[in-house]
Amino acid sequence: MFLKVAKKSKIEEKQKLLAKIRVSLKNSDMAKKLIKDYKIKDWIFDAVPLDFKPLKVTAKTINGTIFLNPDIEDMSFEIIMRYVIHEFVHVLQHITEEKNGEKEDDKKQDYLDREDEIEAFQYQIKYDADQRGEKAAKKYTEDLLEYHDIPKKEKKVKKKELMEKVK
Repeated sequence: MFLKVAKKSKIEEKQKLLAKIRVSLKNSDMAKKLIKDYKIKDWIFDAVPLDFKPLKVTAKTINGTIFLNPDIEDMSFEIIMRYVIHEFVHVLQHITEEKNGEKEDDKKQDYLDREDEIEAFQYQIKYDADQRGEKAAKKYTEDLLEYHDIPKKEKKVKKKELMEKVK
């Protein structure tokens, strides 16, 4: 019986976190601006599927469903929402472009050169700057460029492009 209670508690905690994410998304000025820009009504906030799934990355959108790596639970809520905003952009892209997953052309491009990823990262970084400050967002962007092995000579231009929405 104890094992079942502990397992239920973990499931309950995940469901509570997903509910908190959904409420935060509904109340986010950035998410509201995004749906307005994409000409999608606010029904999307209740409809977008959110779930946890073991992934090789922190978060991923597949066919309009946002999947979060369970490891994300240990992160601060602001960091979790930073990833959710990124994936929410992809949901909107999927809906408006009827883009279900990756196109062959996407696979031929470097990840941070793809238009869909650039846009998603711009909003993610803007969200991060709004929540944690511009200094933290700059550090995150620098770490992102390092992680993706962006050559030193390209980093300044790529950083400027990714931080374009940060004012």
